[in-house]
Amino acid sequence: MPLDDQSAHRYCIACALNRRIPDLSVPENGELWGRPAPDWLPWAMVFPQDGSVPPLARHPSQIYEAALEGLALLALMQAHKLKADDITSVTAHVHQGAIDVLGPVTDPQTIHQSKFSMGFVLALIANLGRASLADFTTDALKEKNLRAFHDKVKMTLDPVVDGAYPKRWFGHVSVVTRDGRTFDQRIESPKGDPDNALTRAELEDKAMRLASYTNGANAAETKKIIARIWALHDEKDVADFLR
Repeated sequence: MPLDDQSAHRYCIACALNRRIPDLSVPENGELWGRPAPDWLPWAMVFPQDGSVPPLARHPSQIYEAALEGLALLALMQAHKLKADDITSVTAHVHQGAIDVLGPVTDPQTIHQSKFSMGFVLALIANLGRASLADFTTDALKEKNLRAFHDKVKMTLDPVVDGAYPKRWFGHVSVVTRDGRTFDQRIESPKGDPDNALTRAELEDKAMRLASYTNGANAAETKKIIARIWALHDEKDVADFLR
């Protein structure tokens, strides 16, 4: 039976990243950690506070919050044909956990800190249309346009978002433009959820970018794996899949 896109998504990412990528370091004030993460997840983190022995690498749910706000900002900018320079302020409506963890990072000076900065994540998305792992660099930290947008961003506690978390995750942003207009955007089904699935083209692009991170696999290797994944139902034997 042919794979549906969601099943192929899981195979695509797992197979493309056939070499372990180093985990991120631990935030000192980590809390609200997520479920245990697979070994290949490049942004997995160890939270000493969870008490697990041996320590488990987990999904950093705090970073996901910034990603959700980024999706909302990108959707808003696309819908109203806005550029980063058109925006004078951005308000991210978040839950308390996001404020506790992301709030202290007001002036990121390292790549690690920039990943925990709501302002910097949104600056990347507003200027580049994305915030992938490869976009968090020392050069990006010095980029004037990114720094300028970073300073436009603030977070505010949203009772609706806070009340729904962690059962539901919302992305909610408001922006004010140079000409005085105000726009609001809310994402209730993040991209990748079953009711907002990635297209095949988006799945392939994601796999290519993740595989290239720290040279996990070259483009030719990844394309070969992706082609086999889409035809997995025709494979007679998958024993040599990652050889």
